[in-house]
Amino acid sequence: YSATSVYASGPLLFWQTQPNGEPAASFLLRLPILISPVIFPFMLLGVARLTSKWRGKLATHQGRCELLVVALPLGVLAGHSLLWWRGLMASSGELRYLLVTAPLWGVIAAVGWEWAFDRIGWKHVMAWAAAAALTPVLANCYMGVVPLKAYEDDQLARDVAQWYRGDAPLRRGYPRLTASYIAVYLNLDFSPTDRDKTVMWGKKMVRQNPPGVVLVWDPIYGRSNADNNMCVERDELIANGWRLERTFTRGGRTWEAFLSREPLP
Repeated sequence: YSATSVYASGPLLFWQTQPNGEPAASFLLRLPILISPVIFPFMLLGVARLTSKWRGKLATHQGRCELLVVALPLGVLAGHSLLWWRGLMASSGELRYLLVTAPLWGVIAAVGWEWAFDRIGWKHVMAWAAAAALTPVLANCYMGVVPLKAYEDDQLARDVAQWYRGDAPLRRGYPRLTASYIAVYLNLDFSPTDRDKTVMWGKKMVRQNPPGVVLVWDPIYGRSNADNNMCVERDELIANGWRLERTFTRGGRTWEAFLSREPLP
């Protein structure tokens, strides 16, 4: 990984304005979004329940497991907050980083729900359960997240796949492909590790310019990566003999397909 992030650093605890003028909130402030605003209070209750009398819990296996259930997701939260704040390890502040411990957030919230519902009436339990179940549905009616939309990058990946699949002479001379955006492989039903159909993306491959390769480059994913060795500028392609073959455009996004110096014999 690159020691310094290619993305702007973010806030540690609260919020700040990013270089592009957009406001950014910390992981901590956005945690209710990840867990659900309705469930979030019960998650806090669960943390309190699982960490109560923590010294005694260290002496038993079950107690240590309960503490780990809390420590692991909170550790990921703290770790990624620090990385984003310090501009390290290409952390860009995306909530998906916290999803690695999603099951544990669920366990913590369940502990809180169980404790709270043991102390309130059945009618209130059903009301909270109904609100928790319906909230995502109502939010989706307003925001329209599901069904998932095909955004410009996904549309471009489909365009590239259709072009490559439909040009038999091109595939014969250039049977291997490399792309800066993973959806190109997905639309072609290629595994990025299948070396009969693909080559590994990166500066080393660009310099080698292996024969028979179609290279699909875009100005975002082609130039930004957690590893500097995977960041490729358009000028590097031209300087190393890659030949522009086709340009794809969707809305404000433009991708380019390059061919290596020589086809396969």
